[in-house]
Amino acid sequence: MSSRRIVRRDRLERLIGALEQHDGALEMCGWHTCAVGIGIRLGVFEEEGFVFFDYAPQHNRCLGWDAVDSFFGLTREQSLHLFYYESYPDTVISSRDAIARIREFLAAQQKTSIFDRLPLAMACGAIVAIGTLIFQIV
Repeated sequence: MSSRRIVRRDRLERLIGALEQHDGALEMCGWHTCAVGIGIRLGVFEEEGFVFFDYAPQHNRCLGWDAVDSFFGLTREQSLHLFYYESYPDTVISSRDAIARIREFLAAQQKTSIFDRLPLAMACGAIVAIGTLIFQIV
């Protein structure tokens, strides 16, 4: 089973909007005060069911990091890079630091996304070509 996911760019961009609205310090070692927690606390994702359950993010039946991975369409490695306190030089960062990291991530995703889809596009083209050939033979 592949660990690849479809990154939910729209949700990450809305998180950036929430962080711009917050424009303060983030305590990255606690759910309620980290980048993800700010988005949840401001109600940005409430309609989609991404909320707090006790002290952890919840989405559908997933809790904690599983919920973050699922909601944003990230692998665990990507989630940890974007939101885990040990991936930053300090546990307290500015909203701007988190925004910059998310934007860098999205820019890198955009550069690779075309190439990620290329094999699928080529495969679809091959299927169409084979189908056309078979139709012409019959």
